Amino acid sequence: RVLRAPRRARTDVSEWRNSARAQAALREAVRAVLAQLYEKGEEVPLVALYRKELAGELLSMREADVPLVTTRRDAEQLDARRAALHPPGTVQAQHRRARRFEVLWAVVRLSLRFRKLVKRRAALAQRLGVISDLLAAMEGPEAEADRAVLEELTQKVTDTLTLGAAEDEGCWSDEVLGDVEARCRLLADAHGLSDQLAGMSLTGAAPARQKAPSARNAYRAQRGGGLAGVAAQVLLTASQYCANLEDLTSQGFEPEEPSVDPATWFDTQAAQLSDEARRVMGVYSGADLRRQVKAYAVAELSAEPAVRAFMRSMYINYGRVSTRPTASGESHASTDPWAKYGGAKRLQNKPFAAFFGTDLFLRIQGAVRERLVTLTVVVPLDKLKDESRDEGPFKSYYSINVSAVAKEWNAFREEVLTEVLTAHLFPVFEREVKQRLLADAKQVALTDYSSAIWQLATAPPLRRPLAEAETDVLTDLPPRVVAAVWGPGQGVPTVLVSLDERGNLTDLLPCGQLSGVIPKSGQSLMDVFNDGRKATDIGRIRDKLLDKPPHHVLVGASSPQSSQLFEDISRIASHLAEDHTRRLTEELEVGHLQVAYADERLAALWENCRAARDEFPEQPGHVRRAIALARLALDPMCVIAQLAGPGREVLSVKANALQDLLSDDERWGAVEQVLVSVVSQVGVDVNLAANVAWRRDALQFVPGLGPRKARALLDAVQRNGSKVESRNEMYRDLGVLGKAVFRNAGPFLRVTGAGLPQLANAEFRQLDASRVHPESYRLAVALCEAATGSEDVEAAVEECGDKLEAADVVALAAERGVPGKLPTLVDIRHELLLPGGELRGPWRAMSAKQVFLLQHGESEDTLRPGRIVEAKIVYIGRDEVKCRLAHTPIEATVQRHNLSSNPDIDRVDLRTVLQRDQAVRGRIVNLKFQKAEESRDGNEHFILDIATRQADLDNVEHWEKHYLKSVDDHFVHASEVDRRPAG
Repeated sequence: RVLRAPRRARTDVSEWRNSARAQAALREAVRAVLAQLYEKGEEVPLVALYRKELAGELLSMREADVPLVTTRRDAEQLDARRAALHPPGTVQAQHRRARRFEVLWAVVRLSLRFRKLVKRRAALAQRLGVISDLLAAMEGPEAEADRAVLEELTQKVTDTLTLGAAEDEGCWSDEVLGDVEARCRLLADAHGLSDQLAGMSLTGAAPARQKAPSARNAYRAQRGGGLAGVAAQVLLTASQYCANLEDLTSQGFEPEEPSVDPATWFDTQAAQLSDEARRVMGVYSGADLRRQVKAYAVAELSAEPAVRAFMRSMYINYGRVSTRPTASGESHASTDPWAKYGGAKRLQNKPFAAFFGTDLFLRIQGAVRERLVTLTVVVPLDKLKDESRDEGPFKSYYSINVSAVAKEWNAFREEVLTEVLTAHLFPVFEREVKQRLLADAKQVALTDYSSAIWQLATAPPLRRPLAEAETDVLTDLPPRVVAAVWGPGQGVPTVLVSLDERGNLTDLLPCGQLSGVIPKSGQSLMDVFNDGRKATDIGRIRDKLLDKPPHHVLVGASSPQSSQLFEDISRIASHLAEDHTRRLTEELEVGHLQVAYADERLAALWENCRAARDEFPEQPGHVRRAIALARLALDPMCVIAQLAGPGREVLSVKANALQDLLSDDERWGAVEQVLVSVVSQVGVDVNLAANVAWRRDALQFVPGLGPRKARALLDAVQRNGSKVESRNEMYRDLGVLGKAVFRNAGPFLRVTGAGLPQLANAEFRQLDASRVHPESYRLAVALCEAATGSEDVEAAVEECGDKLEAADVVALAAERGVPGKLPTLVDIRHELLLPGGELRGPWRAMSAKQVFLLQHGESEDTLRPGRIVEAKIVYIGRDEVKCRLAHTPIEATVQRHNLSSNPDIDRVDLRTVLQRDQAVRGRIVNLKFQKAEESRDGNEHFILDIATRQADLDNVEHWEKHYLKSVDDHFVHASEVDRRPAG
């Protein structure tokens, strides 16, 4: 029995994160999965589907991917025996769904980042080793102290990493390594080693940027001139300050306090310097010495890792982001409340932490790049200083004395810390934070982009319906499909194409009479056949549909005219169902044709792709589009795979609003991940790919293959007579798949007859057509034997499904000594009960609203309430005005109270103040649905309500509040900018 685990509540997630046992199990799962990936060369889908016992919590999935379960109603409809096997909450074979493996892919992504970090750390360790060797030959107390510092840094960098020991991920962060590199550079500067290390890379790539020679020489001169001792008399050393920062409640170290004011003290100290020290440092007065001491202290503190780490945490805690629109961005369409950059237009004091988990910072960066907004990152120093009244970074650097002289010295110390932060650390931290926020926002945007591509790639294919009494059940056989694409005329007619079950073009029918503006016929069913304006084409379509009846007729929803085309074809189908029921039943097993709308957007992209031009070079674009429309119904995944071929046309798919802010490589990585995940679960029929050209491109996304190995496999199969009869033959006889490749690819390469005539007499193993991994065939045979007493898998599947359902897989796993393979046994049983069962769900017709939006080239976003549209008046009634949008024939109405801000509008005859064809401008109020019985023409309609009152047109603040302010407290209206307190 397989029970679907309930979704974790938020409190459960918190407990899970704080559970040492749960986190230890998670780390063990990560370690095990990484071992499979990097040591055994296995790929993510193989681990996700066939190494479940290792992956554990890493198989967690989003709600949309969770399989269906047996409901109480389902259980009541089962017989007593099956009801006992499948109580409510259990997952049956038909409940399985394709999954994204997002957590496992994230582990891979993070592991690649970690490998880069390891390389950087190794390069840094090498650099530290070189400095250590060079310092070993030097003598003196400073060199000895530096060697101790260097040893500490080396120990920090070269500690052996284990997942169990690395509880603090900060030990292995780019920021911490950057801090160590800063201290490393300072040590090199102090001893004049920078030039010797200049060619060494800190990242494993390009050499790190060095300080300007003057800055390096200045620090070296300051140390050589004895400023370390001078500074120690009035300031805390970097190590003393770090000790104070470790415990802010008690100040372990306090700076010495001279009895004289700073000016006098520095004059005295300057006079005591040697002539050589004065010359080297350029110190000729007390003011010069003060400046040099300050520069020395700033350099020391800025490079101290512990100081940088502490100040970074303060920066992140107190940092705030604000944005303001530029002159061009104030009224730009992209910064409207519902638009791409709306949320980035006017932010005030938004904390860094509030950005994580959103794509907002990516939007801000895009708007900044287009010069629509300005970005300001501020960390108010006064807050850091205010906090020092109790405990904080400034207080820990001050003297606790309260005398007038002590206050002057504390003012000097404040100058030092202020310069450390504003001139050195804050710019570094700002770059780091921006990089982190941008990387996080990009990942959110990529996740959304991947989800959109996933929806396209996992779109359910059409299947043949069974007999009338079982219309809810579909066969596994693909249907014959006719696709109709409306043409505007003038050389581009409406076209119908017929495809066989394998997606091959069998017939083509141009219909000039049904092109352009299609005339509407009467209400009677037969009126369409008697309408002289289109009767010829209607008759030709009827004959074609009757000659070789398709299971489905799809009409592309690309134009408002497609509604009339759909209506005419539906009448033809109804006529055939009435007058030729017997013929349809003989051909289709059901007595009618199914007519449905289809989305043309991917088909329109496919018509110009490289694969389409190679296969149909002689056909015009609209014919290729119709072919793609039909093939998308047969197998959307294969069409997407063609678009992801060498031309990568898939990157032109409009998946989400932010995709243009992602690079082609980033989007391609997301597409590739989606297709590998989908193809691995749906599988690729090798014989079908070898014999049907448009099915081949999916092979390159089979785990373990890729374009080169996929081509080699395909060539080998075609040399073998364009067929293989088993997975074993494919592995052992073709000679193109190595052991590791076959382990990854084998279960995803299905071997069947594929309905091909030349393979009608061949015999195929049931297991070779299933998702059972070849390495688990023995387990499958053992399961069949335990359930039926026979090792004959084919007989067990065909004749003993009930016994397989009742098989005790727990006992079998224990008997075979593989208790860890229980998940695999459960999956094998599901697969044997429903071999190659569809994981993409049932095909569903589009809703009326989806069809309406597609026909008019609109989306939910473009017709959002609040958007401004241009329209033209077509009818003036007593209390409303009817319009048609300027750019599309969408109907719109303006109610009397929404027409004008004039208080007398209720008493005015609208026909005296408005006229037909007058242009109006209004805001969308809502999109309403009008039922057929409510409309004059007896058809369903979607109609926009718009408001043309000037007050509504000017009221941007209302829509900012509706779309932005309600979800982000840090968004401010233009009127609030100067009234909101800073910080």
